[in-house]
Amino acid sequence: MEKQTIKQQLVKEHTAFADYVLTLSEADFNFALPEKWNAGEHLQHILLSVTRLNSAICNPKYILPIEEVEPKRAAMNYDTFAKVYIDKIKGKGLKAPPPFIPERINIEQRQQLINNVQAMVAELCLKLDTYSEQELDALTLPHPAMGRLSLREMMYFTIQHAGHHYTLTKQYIK
Repeated sequence: MEKQTIKQQLVKEHTAFADYVLTLSEADFNFALPEKWNAGEHLQHILLSVTRLNSAICNPKYILPIEEVEPKRAAMNYDTFAKVYIDKIKGKGLKAPPPFIPERINIEQRQQLINNVQAMVAELCLKLDTYSEQELDALTLPHPAMGRLSLREMMYFTIQHAGHHYTLTKQYIK
């Protein structure tokens, strides 16, 4: 997927999730199964993730050239990455590490949370413009569960991640 398409997909997936959260009644917004997050908490988790990514993507202390990363592996396209990500979620039942665990969110925080997610995604898209297509494949960032990913793969993750939490939120609210 080329950079322009990645940016469009980032906006599309995050907007779809935010728009859905906006439609929820207070009861649906606050609903959570035991030991699970409510819709706002899922959205805040996405905000925490994108905010951290925005901090790391232009910070040379986090970025390594792909030739320095072990073990060596082939670059993944979007579909391959999506399969690997879903398999990892299903296989290990991944849990968010502490920096990505949301606080309790109430409905009064909803609009500000949505505004913040949209602003962080817009900022991420601007930062992507500072990289060439070649750099998206040549540079890597660490991911807490997936290991080192190319910048392009990290964007694939970010797209998939928003969709995953949107799906989780929708499946519990009828």
